Parts: sequence; structure tokens; C-alpha cells
Amino acid sequence: MKRRDFVQSLLAATAVSVTTPSSLTAKTDEKAPTPGPEAKPEEFAYALGPLTGPLARGLMPPATPCPLPQSRRFSGMRYTGRARDYRDTIGADTWYPSWAADGLLYTPFADGRVKGATGEWVSSRCYWDAGWWPPELWLRKLGRQFYKGRLTDELPKQSSTGNAVLSGDDPFALSATPLASSTYESPRYEGYYPCANLFHQGVWYYGRYYCHRWLNDHNVPVTYELGGFGGFRLSTDRGKSWQETPCDDQHPLFPETGRCSGGAPIKFGTPHFVDFGRDLEHSPDGYAYLIGHGTRDPDGICNWSSGDAVFLARVRPSPETINRRDAWEFYGGKDASGHASWSKDFSQVTPILEWPGHAGCVNITYHPGLRKYLGFLCSGWQDGDGGTYDTWVVESDELTGPWSSVAYLKGMGDQPYFACAPSKFLGPGNKIVLFYSANWRTERPGVSSWKDPAGPPGRYSLCVAEFELQG
Repeated sequence: MKRRDFVQSLLAATAVSVTTPSSLTAKTDEKAPTPGPEAKPEEFAYALGPLTGPLARGLMPPATPCPLPQSRRFSGMRYTGRARDYRDTIGADTWYPSWAADGLLYTPFADGRVKGATGEWVSSRCYWDAGWWPPELWLRKLGRQFYKGRLTDELPKQSSTGNAVLSGDDPFALSATPLASSTYESPRYEGYYPCANLFHQGVWYYGRYYCHRWLNDHNVPVTYELGGFGGFRLSTDRGKSWQETPCDDQHPLFPETGRCSGGAPIKFGTPHFVDFGRDLEHSPDGYAYLIGHGTRDPDGICNWSSGDAVFLARVRPSPETINRRDAWEFYGGKDASGHASWSKDFSQVTPILEWPGHAGCVNITYHPGLRKYLGFLCSGWQDGDGGTYDTWVVESDELTGPWSSVAYLKGMGDQPYFACAPSKFLGPGNKIVLFYSANWRTERPGVSSWKDPAGPPGRYSLCVAEFELQG
């Protein structure tokens, strides 16, 4: 069996090696030769210190040219100088607001806390607290886990997810009202996080996806390789009570469980609804459209922030249909006449756009004034870990494309992720407002953190910044 060298950014400065007990022998290397009498015990060697050279370049987003043409309508996107964060009341990320008929924004949040009107804080977090660094990594591929310094099969796998209501017509002066969090335990995955969020005709649809720390075939520990999509829980009383999804980690809504669970890589990772305005008012056909990021390459990139491609599905939303797989249709490309093809067969799903390593976590908003779809994608590290992230902005006249590139923003807000443009705050002319979070962990030893001096700031909170699309 080959030595498995985990080369990962660490805070320590000295070497550590762990002698592997026989019970931790990997079962995946069936062709490995039988060790001879001279063989040494298997070791897990953690290379400590700065992450530099070929390894660092190998984990950064691939340095390939953008495959899309430059937009004919827009030459770029400029930060106007207007920005704020809500650090005084919000210390959480994962803000995907849905604009309801009552004028309010209904949104999830995760991994932090939000302050209520009477001063109380409502928290949401993943309870798996072994730490971010090796050797306390979840090594599912090897059949065992390292938790708090010991090998064990018993790990807490609870995730708490939050939800809140944002009120106000000025994105720079919003009020957040947190609601009670919910806790879920998954036997199969470590994390269960908010994603697709829609408030439509009085029903709040709240989606969550599974994810897991995972050791890939190149011996790189991946922070939150994507797992299956857990479907939707529903509320008909604006989040006071919930009906749980009938799906679970063994039976996801779509037929995919992810490489971290022994399957193929995910296509609909961290899915989000296309923002069609207030109560889906600009949906062209009454469908709710769902976008997700992932890869169709068995060896491609597919973690919580980074991916290779974007995929599309649709459903006529109702409490009766939203969690039925046979109610969903998947985009399967275009026919000879250029019309979009839709199929209930998941195996026919085809990307609407691709750029390996750069087509990560995605949100799309329809801008009725411009008659354009605007997409915002995260370009993070291939192993899903910390460091500076980039934001790729694209546009199209049609949701199924063809798509064009507007701008590639490097160092916007230090480490921006989960960027979206809420339809409620689409400005006059070419102005838009971005919501995003930042700086969950920016440091990466040996890799310089870089922020665009002309760009907006970043904070682990709800961040808001105004941009202008340049004609």
C-alpha cells in the first residue's frame, strides 16, 4: 500500500507523523503488494509549515483562460464605494434572501449568530468541533476518524441551521429578525447546510445540502466535498413552525450522494433558486429554476465553494411537488433548432456553463430592467480550504445561455463567497447591490492574502456593496 502524504496548510512549524494501527489500513488499494519483512509501518506524514511552490499552485484555482467570450453589453463591473457590514447584529454567513409578496426578505443563515430586537442572540452551527487542521480530519475513505487526538468511529454529526427575516427598503439599513434554529443529525455526512431558499405564495421552501471532509484520490484532504441534496422543509406560518423534508442522507432528492459517500461527484451542489423578483413575478413560465455547481469530470473539483460547471433544473413549486423527484425536470442541452431540452431523466443533465475550478458556488438573478440574467460564481481553492477567493460575474439573455463573461473580480472583500444580487435591490440603470460573506478563514501560511484596494471590504457577517455594470 502506498504512503499517503497529506500535504496541507497548517499553523504548526514542526513535523508530525502518526504510525498507523492495522485497523486503519485503507481498503481501497486492492492491488498493493504484500509488505515484505523489511517493510516499515505505514505512516501518515503531515508536511507542516508554509504552503509554497507547486503544491500551492496545484491547490489554487486552475490558471486557465476564461472559456466564455467577453460580454458585448458590459465591459466590466465597478465598485461604487458604497458598502457596509452588519457586524453589530450579525456574525454568521449563508445569506440567500427570497423576496416575498409582503415585501420582506426571508433568508437562511449558518455558522454563527444573529441578534434579535430584544438583544438575544440566536445561533446556528455545525457541532462537529474536532478542529480545522490535520490530524483531526475526517478520513472516511480510510474507514476511521481522528477526533480530539484519538481514533474513533463515534463522532457527533449534528448541524444547526438558522433562518431570519430581513426588513427595510435600504440594503444599507436593514433590520434582521432571527427565528428559532433547527438541529439535524446525519449518520452519513458531517455537515448539513442551507442552500436553495424560496418564499412563494405564502410557503417558505428551505433547502439544505450535505457535505463532508474527504480524502481524495490524490491524497489531498478536501474541506467539505459536496454530498447529496436533502430536499426542502416547509413553513406556512413564516418560519414559526416547519414540516421536515421526507428526504434524508440515505435518500436525497436528486439521485446523487457524492464522492465522499462512495458515489460519483455531485452536479447539483449547494443549489440555489434563480431570483425572479418578488414572489417569482418574472418567471417566464411559472417554474422555479434551480441552479447548482459541481462537475461532470470524475476527477473534477466539487466542494462547497469551488466547482467546474453549473447545472439547471426546474419545478412548478408547491408543497405537493417540491420534494417529489418525478416533479423535477433537468436541463439537457439544446436541440438542433436551438431550443432548450428538458428531461425527467437525471442522467441527461447538461451544464449551462463551465470553467474548471472557477464555476463554483453560484447565484443567478434576473434583472428586468436590463432583460439580463446575471450570475455570480465563487472561485475558491480546489481543496475547499481558506485563502483569497475570486468572484466571476457572467450574463446572458436566456437562462440556458449562451453566457458571456462580465468581470473576474480578484480580491473583492478579501475572501468573498456566497455572493448574490437580491432582486429587491437592483438599482436604477446598471447599478446592483451584492450580498456576500467573507473571511471565514483567510490565512494560508506561505500564500499572500491579497485584497483589491479599489474593492469593497469583507467581514464574517452579512456584507453589502454596490456595484455598477460598465457599458
